[in-house]
Amino acid sequence: TTPPLSSLWAVGDGIFCASVLDYEPSQKTLGKLKSGHDNLTVSFSPTPKIIDRIKITNGTKIGFKLEVGLGEQQAKKIADDYINKYNLDSLIINELASVSSTKHQALAFEKSAPDKNPTNLSSKSDVANFIVRLLTKKS
Repeated sequence: TTPPLSSLWAVGDGIFCASVLDYEPSQKTLGKLKSGHDNLTVSFSPTPKIIDRIKITNGTKIGFKLEVGLGEQQAKKIADDYINKYNLDSLIINELASVSSTKHQALAFEKSAPDKNPTNLSSKSDVANFIVRLLTKKS
C-alpha cells in the first residue's frame, strides 16, 4: 500500500517531471449533474504540492515547471524561489510555446551554479543529457 500524501516520503533521487493538478474542485458531486441550470459556478481549492512532501536523503532533486510568456529574468526569479522553497538541485523551466512532439526548448537552473545563469536546452535529448549529468555528478 502507498502511504497517504500527508506522510513525508524519503527517497534517494527525485525527478518531478510532471505537475499534479494545482487545484481541484472544492465541492465534488457524485453522479451526473442534471441539465437545465442557468448558471453553474465551480470553486477550486489548492492541492498539496507533492514535490514539497518528498525528502531526498542523499541524492539529487530535480523539478520541472511549465510557464507561458516568461522572460529570462522572470525565469531566474522563479527558479531561485523554487530551488530554495523545495530544496531542489535544479529546476528546468519549459515554455509552453517551445514544447511539442518535435521540439523542446527549456532553461535549466542549478543550485550549484555560481552565476545562477541557466543552461539553454534545445531538444529532448539535451534535457535528458542534462538530467543524467546531474544524477551522475553526486554519485
